[in-house]
Amino acid sequence: MSTCLICDHRDAHHRYACHACIADLRRKLRELLDYEDILTASTAPAATGITDRGAPGHASQPPINVDVVVMLDRRSRPVMLGPDCEPQPPWSIRHQLHHVAAWLRAEFDDTSPRTQRAATDWAYVLTSLDRCAGDEWITDLAGIIDGLWRQARARAHDQPPPQVGECRTPGCGGRVYRATVRDAEDGSSCEGVRCGQCRRGYVGLELVELAVEAS
Repeated sequence: MSTCLICDHRDAHHRYACHACIADLRRKLRELLDYEDILTASTAPAATGITDRGAPGHASQPPINVDVVVMLDRRSRPVMLGPDCEPQPPWSIRHQLHHVAAWLRAEFDDTSPRTQRAATDWAYVLTSLDRCAGDEWITDLAGIIDGLWRQARARAHDQPPPQVGECRTPGCGGRVYRATVRDAEDGSSCEGVRCGQCRRGYVGLELVELAVEAS
């Protein structure tokens, strides 16, 4: 058994990242496109709390949300930070994806003009994740994708729901949130909660027990 370097508890099946963590990175990359659409429509000035007026009679606040403009401008240059940091100053989504795609193309020696024209930077990173799971630097890639996703989510005001409690799966330690849980046998679904790390769903009596533990 080889333990996943990203979640540090699931079996990676002789790779460095488990299937669940790779699926999570794919989800975050797909959601980046939605966040980019939201940010494109969200260029109104950010609320800063500054009330002083500048001369001659103009407010000191710029007429647009500067952070959002930076994130949407491919010419902006990113500042590389760790996955636990709130990225400041903001990253450019497109430039960061271009930077990551160029890095992966170099790692896999995909340097032919045909290969570079075959996919956008976003699509190239998305379709390369399985190959990346075979290298130890998958943790670096996961940190970049997670940092960019967290930043975009925060700027889009799409904050996670409050947690219900802690996962009861031994060794998981993940946080549990409200979610729609689907039954694996008959395909039915009902309202319950799900762990954000191991993805375990809780319904019925398990949900009651979880609520008792959290109280």
